[in-house]
Amino acid sequence: MDWPSNDPPFTKEDKNAFFMYLDGNSVAALRLYGTENSATPLWQLDSDKKWEDWLSEDHFLLRRGSQPGLGLLLLARAEEPQRNPGVLARLPFSWDVFQDLAEALPLHRNTIKTIKSPRFAMFVDIDLRETKWNAIFYCGRTSCLHIGDMAVSSVFYPDTGFTAATVFGCSQSAIEDILGRLDAAADSITHPLLIIGIVVELEYKRHDDLVRDQVTKLIQRVLDLSNLEEISTTSKVRKDYYSVGAWIDVNQLRSDLQTWKVQLDRMIEHIDQLNDTFEMKITSPTSSCSVGSADPGWRQQAAITGRRLKKRLKEIIHDYDKNIRECNMALEGLALATQMSWNQISYQDTQTNLRIASDAKYDSSHMKIIATMTMVFLPATFVSSVFSMSFFDWDPPEGKQIVSHYAWIYPVIVAVITIIVVGVWYPFTRRVKAKHSYIPPSVSDV
Repeated sequence: MDWPSNDPPFTKEDKNAFFMYLDGNSVAALRLYGTENSATPLWQLDSDKKWEDWLSEDHFLLRRGSQPGLGLLLLARAEEPQRNPGVLARLPFSWDVFQDLAEALPLHRNTIKTIKSPRFAMFVDIDLRETKWNAIFYCGRTSCLHIGDMAVSSVFYPDTGFTAATVFGCSQSAIEDILGRLDAAADSITHPLLIIGIVVELEYKRHDDLVRDQVTKLIQRVLDLSNLEEISTTSKVRKDYYSVGAWIDVNQLRSDLQTWKVQLDRMIEHIDQLNDTFEMKITSPTSSCSVGSADPGWRQQAAITGRRLKKRLKEIIHDYDKNIRECNMALEGLALATQMSWNQISYQDTQTNLRIASDAKYDSSHMKIIATMTMVFLPATFVSSVFSMSFFDWDPPEGKQIVSHYAWIYPVIVAVITIIVVGVWYPFTRRVKAKHSYIPPSVSDV
């Protein structure tokens, strides 16, 4: 089965298959349970030397077995003038530093799949409490269809209540926002999904801005299309307003919202599982004797935070439902405006055909008059032409005939010329008809 590995560490084969390395300014933060009134220690890490020094001090490793809290790494985002699906794979340190970091936290190998699958958002929890790691790993990311995607890889140690989290693709504004929320979190840092919840808040703001921007553009296009007084199949305006670009953008955004909403439901499901574990430990008579736990009260705080997270995620899901309905409204409005425009085009074409039919009827009445006059005068003209020929001498001299013995020349010449004209006209018209005729495709061609 294609499920996450029970062996989290990275291998050398992951080096070329995973990351690219660029310089950048990252931030490490450490917040411990019970220190809500003190400032959060921060480390600015912008070179391999600083990363190596920071790792040698072993800030996170010492806390894993002694005190509940949160260790956080905010990795700088590579500059991107436009959307780049692989931007999260560009890390601000070398492969050697990454190996040391992945072993110290540790990072799970499923992080590769998380970052290398940028098309859709995802969230996965990997429970390894029954293994030597005795931890729960988390991997999640947001969609890269728009600039500003992020990814999270974290590990939670349920015996001590310590979480080590790494956030990939942090812009400077995102770093400031996350640190500000971390300062306001107080003892909520004991919950392992707090950082993922903060990323959810940032993603909610990004999605809300995208919905407002793209839906507004599509609705404006719908209004412009509906307000056109006249549109035809050959008008340039029609080509401008029937662009599918806006429709594709909103449709993709709606798909992203629906996918992310599914991930939020999975987070809520996991929060319920964690809360059951926390509450079971709280009510257990041996819960206060957990090895390495400086203060077992962190579980009660984590359970409270879990309920708050669940409530907030449900509120966000309701807002996503609203945004999805707005996308549906805009898409349905575009379909309605398009149909109305085509109806207008059909109406204009029908009116044109009616005018053509009326003009043809008017011309036909004139042709009937011409044909009637032709039928009236043609016999008389023919008779007068025949009898005015020199082949007839109505007052012949003595011994002469009325009809000349050359009279046979006229019907012979007429017959020959008629045969030539008909012989040329008939093949020509058949060839033109065959050239413009429609041949329906056969079943084998289809």
